[in-house]
Amino acid sequence: MNKIINLLGLGILFFFLPYTIQAQMIYEDVIYLENGSIIKGNIIEYKKNGDIKIELLGGSILVYKSEDVTEIKKETSKYFYKLKKKRKRILHIPDGKKAYFSVMAGDLFGLGDYGTPTIGINLDIFGGWQFNRYFGIGGGVSIMSLGEHSFVPIYANIRSHFMKTSTTLYGDLHIGYGAFIGSNLSTIPGFKALGGLYARPAIGIRFKSCKKTHATLDLGYVFQAAKYDYQNFDRTPVEENRLFYRLSLRAGFVF
Repeated sequence: MNKIINLLGLGILFFFLPYTIQAQMIYEDVIYLENGSIIKGNIIEYKKNGDIKIELLGGSILVYKSEDVTEIKKETSKYFYKLKKKRKRILHIPDGKKAYFSVMAGDLFGLGDYGTPTIGINLDIFGGWQFNRYFGIGGGVSIMSLGEHSFVPIYANIRSHFMKTSTTLYGDLHIGYGAFIGSNLSTIPGFKALGGLYARPAIGIRFKSCKKTHATLDLGYVFQAAKYDYQNFDRTPVEENRLFYRLSLRAGFVF
């Protein structure tokens, strides 16, 4: 019984084999010219008494006049199997003039007013114009909480890419003015505060992408100056100039 089934299966296989091969075959257009040339490819445009456009296997497009053509045939291609063309991934390289826009968020690490470790957060939105791979300049704004004190820095941004590849190291510098918006010292009698110089140098990595949007990650250091005026416990006025230092780790996207 098993031998009969096997023989029957082989018979079915040999019966359908020619049709299977034919289904896998592809055909191509063949143009015969008066000068004896033979052009093979895929006709993409044909106008009676006009031009004939044919696309070659490599993607080139040739145009011939109808009067130069003696015959057009559709013949079996020497390629029996359709080969799917792989599209080459074009990696976006940070070179040349273009605008950039970035949104990043991260944590700030440092010591608080009493020497205890504190964790803050910040959100940066900035953009500018990349004149070339090495130099771009723009501006932005940030919302920054240092844990016990909060500021809104408004700054100029300078950016430089170090490698001519989709994945690249970059340097980033923010420098501007950080406006004071809040502090845990605000409840002290007579408390007044002003912001001051803000700076954040950083080095980061821009990850590979075949699009114009890239994920980014950088490590930097925040410097924020401020001036506090308040009354001491014995009501004597106190003027305090402060400079906050915070390690900054951010992640985000650049467009």
